[in-house]
Amino acid sequence: MQPSGGIPAGPGVGGVVAGVANLAFLRHGDGVVEVRFQGRRSNALGVDFLGTPGAALWRGLAADTDVKAVVLSGAGANFCSGIDGTALVEMARGKKAGDAYSFEAIRVMQEAVSAIEFCEAPVIAAVHGACFGGGLDIVAACDIVIADTTARFCLKARPNDDPALGHE
Repeated sequence: MQPSGGIPAGPGVGGVVAGVANLAFLRHGDGVVEVRFQGRRSNALGVDFLGTPGAALWRGLAADTDVKAVVLSGAGANFCSGIDGTALVEMARGKKAGDAYSFEAIRVMQEAVSAIEFCEAPVIAAVHGACFGGGLDIVAACDIVIADTTARFCLKARPNDDPALGHE
């Protein structure tokens, strides 16, 4: 069974229905979909999330009329440590200084974040631990942000191996 346009129906209430782009989608019986970052390096954003696949996943949620609300959270000790530096290297592979790559890469990454903002259902960010760089961009695209007492926000670019992240 496939709901009206988004993610496939799962194995039951609360079951993981998809695991793409370092995200787990869990559909609950009340029209709530939980989207959980579950990547390596404190849920760093990889090329699969920041590119076209990430935007497509959010557009699918927006098109799914069964989705009434989306809760975005992070697995482990941190919400999101920002963009994984290896993703940037992968996206730049084969490019050289002066190429139009920079603008195009930023546009593609922003498209993934903007897709969250344009989701028809309200998107609620449940933030704990580190929310750095690109993670903060994602939070800004959400309709509601709820942060616990462990939440730390930082827009300044930080390397993913920052000891403050306490990588799992």
